[in-house]
Amino acid sequence: MYSGFGLRKEVYTRKPKKLFDKARKLYKEEALNRFSNHSHDNPEEVRRRVRKRLERNAFKDWLLRICIIIFSIFLLSAGILLIRKLVSFNLHTDKYPLKSAIFKTVIYENGNGDQLKVDYFTDGPKAAETRLKNGLKHQNSESFYETGEQFRSALYYKDTLITEIHFYKNGDTIKNFPIINRDAVMHVVIPAVPKSKKIEFDFYDGKIITGTYKEE
Repeated sequence: MYSGFGLRKEVYTRKPKKLFDKARKLYKEEALNRFSNHSHDNPEEVRRRVRKRLERNAFKDWLLRICIIIFSIFLLSAGILLIRKLVSFNLHTDKYPLKSAIFKTVIYENGNGDQLKVDYFTDGPKAAETRLKNGLKHQNSESFYETGEQFRSALYYKDTLITEIHFYKNGDTIKNFPIINRDAVMHVVIPAVPKSKKIEFDFYDGKIITGTYKEE
């Protein structure tokens, strides 16, 4: 019995709607004003004033919502413009007509279809190291700056990219790295650390192309 009463009590004690709350509050205010001013306005006049105040309040609420929406759109647009200014990319296919000549590549056979693909900067150090399975990118792939620091760490499953992380030279993670076509040569611009500077380089297949890295 007690639990049933509790359920009925919960049903019949639900909170009234906000509009009803506002109207009841305004009626109370008008009643107090009428009493304090010794006014003899009839109930119909009180209801008319309450309706007017409700209409004004509804208009103010609507105007506030419009202002919030406009301000949100402005902030979103400003954010997009800022991101496009700090992080950008464009095609550089004409600059590198032969993609196979961008890096020097050596593949080491490890047996059972396992291979290790090592890309080198032109006449320079190692640019990337990728594990292959039957010719497909599989498991880990790491790429580096020409100065030796790690630039990218990625995980593949049978040539499908699962996840990747890019790093600044100091080891910090590069956030919001642009999502680009890795089969095309791209020119990438990202904010440096500190953000008053910028970094730019040509990029292909997860690797920085020889001699293109600039920080200014």
